[in-house]
Amino acid sequence: MFSIFRKDKPEIEYPNGYKVYTTQFDQVIAGAFTGERQKRLAKRVAAFDRYFEDYKAEFDIEAVKLAGSLRRRVSDRPFGDTVVSILVDHSGSMRGQRGLFCLLTVSVVSEFLSRLDVHHEILGFTTSSWHGGLSRKRWISRGKIENPGRLCDLLHIVYRDAEASSPGAPYSIRMLLDDYVLKENIDGEALLWAASRLEKCKQPRKIILHFSDGAPVDNSTLSSNPADILQEHMHAVIRELSMHPDYRLGGIGIDHDVKSYFFDSVALSSAEAISDELLPFVVRLLSTADS
Repeated sequence: MFSIFRKDKPEIEYPNGYKVYTTQFDQVIAGAFTGERQKRLAKRVAAFDRYFEDYKAEFDIEAVKLAGSLRRRVSDRPFGDTVVSILVDHSGSMRGQRGLFCLLTVSVVSEFLSRLDVHHEILGFTTSSWHGGLSRKRWISRGKIENPGRLCDLLHIVYRDAEASSPGAPYSIRMLLDDYVLKENIDGEALLWAASRLEKCKQPRKIILHFSDGAPVDNSTLSSNPADILQEHMHAVIRELSMHPDYRLGGIGIDHDVKSYFFDSVALSSAEAISDELLPFVVRLLSTADS
């Protein structure tokens, strides 16, 4: 079993022999919905805003009811001891209606957590380019060693910091509607990144909500390594985090069943399921995070 956070070794250790060819071209950026992006995506943003407003009243009613019930159930334990990471897959398959639906679910969960005064952050994960980017070009130029490990340039996005005071998801989360951002997804490393950020938070109870619509995929990596490298790494990370006493993981499948990865999961295929299934699922994780 590997150690995720070695006090004597600051870099991340990877399980099961997982390798990364280079991290030099990986990026972590702040989510920013610029004027140029807003203009280009105006129709999609307007469609989402209408979509959100159509369901908001229903969600608010259910959220108030669930929040009140949860507060009564855990009245002896305030949520100041809990921090949540909302980790969102930005893969190419999130384009179109699926992306709108995912954005809706993330926005509702963020508002719900804000209603409960739960510290939470919102993160996105993708790659900065298709076909491996600069990492693959370096690998080719240096002789294409066999089984190089992860062979792409990660792009991780911070939309909301855990200490943010404004309620709900920031406007910048609408970057999820931008096809240019949606590329490949390396879920195992994204989960480790989210966990490493939570490790720095003072709250002892840590929850990761992983939103995705499929398996981890990067064609550059998969074409140059064993075919199961990304899935096996994701499984190993989830097993390790699930055994850590401070962490609780929940998988949220967007029109996709993720129970083969997560011990606790829910699959969503309609807006109605957000009230009926997603919010109760979040409530269960909040109320049993330290059990």
